[in-house]
Amino acid sequence: MIDQGGKELVDRQQFRRDVGGCSNLSLRDLQRVVQNGRGVNWVLWYWNSQKETLDRLAREHRIEAADKALQALAARVGAPRSRLKSLEQVSAAAQKILQEKQVERFIRAEVTLLEEERFTQATRGRPGPRTAYIRHPHQRPVLHWQSDAQARLDEARTDGVFPLVTNDEKLTLKEALEAYKHQPSLEKRHEQLKSVLDVRPVMLKNHLRIEAFLFLYFLALMTEALIERDIRARMRTLGIKKLPLYPEERPCAAPTTERLFELFADLRRHRLVDEAGRVHQRFYDKLTEPQRTVLRLFKLSAHEYLSAAEEPASA
Repeated sequence: MIDQGGKELVDRQQFRRDVGGCSNLSLRDLQRVVQNGRGVNWVLWYWNSQKETLDRLAREHRIEAADKALQALAARVGAPRSRLKSLEQVSAAAQKILQEKQVERFIRAEVTLLEEERFTQATRGRPGPRTAYIRHPHQRPVLHWQSDAQARLDEARTDGVFPLVTNDEKLTLKEALEAYKHQPSLEKRHEQLKSVLDVRPVMLKNHLRIEAFLFLYFLALMTEALIERDIRARMRTLGIKKLPLYPEERPCAAPTTERLFELFADLRRHRLVDEAGRVHQRFYDKLTEPQRTVLRLFKLSAHEYLSAAEEPASA
């Protein structure tokens, strides 16, 4: 078992003795082979100190919120004009609170019937020494609840523990954790596919056409990734930590292709042509310092960038 930094804390046998018998864990071993019909997967168990704290605080918050909700329910049940008059109604309301707060294992709620008496005069008139009274017994539901200390202790033993599943038997525990931490970078590419490239559902029936269509998006996504990798590598080489690419020239430590394109989006070009269509002179907007810095990172001069897309002048 290792912590979030890859440091081994306890051996596997000790981990089995400590938490292996806890019913809250679905897998007893540190590593266990799982047959899922598609091959063999290894389940690796980890412990994270920060997650341990978050798990404990989240559980205490849910228990506290459930306790306040049950107190409010008990006050409603005890009100003279309460609509919760039967044991079944109060039990259902209490169970709903426990389910919504996800604390059914930690709080035990019980509803009992309290017998109360009410007396009324048998005859009209002012009461006196010989006045007869009629007894009217009735039952009122009362809500009781208490915390299950043993359940909370068992749950606390799994705080900070989480599994990872891999089909690579060659990965060590630390290498598997490092690969998992790289996942947000992959998710970022999926986000760019849906937002920046704006991939949409296509009205194509042939699966080959669909594959070809998405392959073009894959090429565009790969091109974006290569542009970003290239400029970030050159920034590290030249010792440039940030570029003023955000609005108001706020610094950006990891430039994206979208930001780079936006930087040059407002650059204008004008041409002076005669009636025959011959170009006599070209005019360009003056490049800003961030634009010149980006061109320098791509090893392009301002003249090369501005003249690259120009068509030959007519003779």
